[in-house]
Amino acid sequence: MAKGEYERGTPRGPISTFWRTFILCLIVFGSAFGVVSFTDQTDAVYLSMAGSMTSVVGLIYGSSAYGLAWNIITFVSTCRNEFVSSHNVTESLLLAVRSSLPFAIVQLSVMFAPSRLKMMFASCINTTFLSTLGAVFLLSIGPVVLLLCEEDNIQPLAYLSLLVGGMTVLLILIWHRNRSHRFLNLLYPEELGVSFLTAFVLTAVSKESVLPALTSSVTATCICMIFCATADVWYAVSTGQFWMIALDTLTGTSFILLPSIILLHRLNDQYGTFIFDKVQWLANVFNEQYVSNSGLEVASIGIPIFLGLIGLIGNVTIRSFCPLAAHLYGRVYIHGQPNTQKIAICILDWSNTGKQLLSKAKSLNLKVLLNFVVSYKELVEDTSSLREVIAAGHTIMPYTKEQIAHAKYTAIFSKDPEWSHGDSYPKDLICCSQKDTKIALWSHYCDGRNKPIAAALTESSGGAIVCLEQPVNSILELLEAVTKNGYSIAPISEVARKDPPMRL
Repeated sequence: MAKGEYERGTPRGPISTFWRTFILCLIVFGSAFGVVSFTDQTDAVYLSMAGSMTSVVGLIYGSSAYGLAWNIITFVSTCRNEFVSSHNVTESLLLAVRSSLPFAIVQLSVMFAPSRLKMMFASCINTTFLSTLGAVFLLSIGPVVLLLCEEDNIQPLAYLSLLVGGMTVLLILIWHRNRSHRFLNLLYPEELGVSFLTAFVLTAVSKESVLPALTSSVTATCICMIFCATADVWYAVSTGQFWMIALDTLTGTSFILLPSIILLHRLNDQYGTFIFDKVQWLANVFNEQYVSNSGLEVASIGIPIFLGLIGLIGNVTIRSFCPLAAHLYGRVYIHGQPNTQKIAICILDWSNTGKQLLSKAKSLNLKVLLNFVVSYKELVEDTSSLREVIAAGHTIMPYTKEQIAHAKYTAIFSKDPEWSHGDSYPKDLICCSQKDTKIALWSHYCDGRNKPIAAALTESSGGAIVCLEQPVNSILELLEAVTKNGYSIAPISEVARKDPPMRL
């Protein structure tokens, strides 16, 4: 693709540094302002800012950074509270270290946990789990609201926490059921397992003292999820289309949200006192008959745990189904253009799988053009073989996170790579954007533990980008099944085309 050419109807270039910073700051300040307006505490300002920043950190750098940020917030919050009560710096630091160190140790053990344990927790994200979580929330929200009606110091913020948490649960459930691809999961299984193991750390460090931070964190996640879910359901092919849909979503949401706020204010002016008196009467009846002395303590502990769990699941859901950070810093394709009758197959293991696959495909007279993801080591060791692969019409894609592999690719083939594979940190994504290298993720990921997905590949009449990490025989069976249904295996540049013809 010539430099500066982009898909029809999309922006001319990647989003600028100013707008990236502006969007992230808007998410942070908007979430923090919404929480601060519900409390009079001075500390809530700093905690809210820190909480919304953790959500942004998690979206950009992953769940491990998300958990680390929460450990830091807990340490600072505990240290500050102890200093206010004792006015002893050394004692405050020791108590903060004592309370935060176990969770830091657990966090490190999560990162180095066995792969089987990570894979077990990766299976937790499914519709049944999310439906159960939503049902538990709906059944418990009524009693919890009545419990909190007599607790003046946390009443407004607790109500906001329950409202934001409930909206986030509902969004996750709706998105999970209506996502564009049934097999879409942009995280590798091990990384997904790390995310869910981190949930236990977050629920352990979730305390009432950091409730403003938890609320603003979930608020930021909920805001991001509105745009990501809408773009995914509308089938945004690339980063440019993602930003178009996000702008439409912002406009549509403003037309609904702003009048709703005005109507709520008018409703409060007309009937607010009457509604509050009725709720207060129900709360008194409920508390007299059903609530023990420890009921309020249970509610005040349960809300932070609930928010910590929902915040992490929401963060993982966004990273699993819509790479917001990659859209901010790079030019990403999750899947190709639909209705093309073409499918892109990406092979991860060139040394052990790619070579054998080409040899067997040639012996079977199977004419397909594949995409091979290679590392720097493979570029150095198999230079001659990779030259032949490109001459035959196949595509070579270095890993996005290995910029040294990009430099080696340029040295071997005398041009910058047109495509790279995989998500990475902002620095690597920006490097790809500067060289006009597009980043391919996948619409379907399939390894040895996944079920056959041949039928799912044809659900959008083509356009799938399939990432395979399977034995050669399994890949050949998949190729034969797809080609028999009238679909062709094509290079990724043909599946994710810059200006495809309009087909209704």
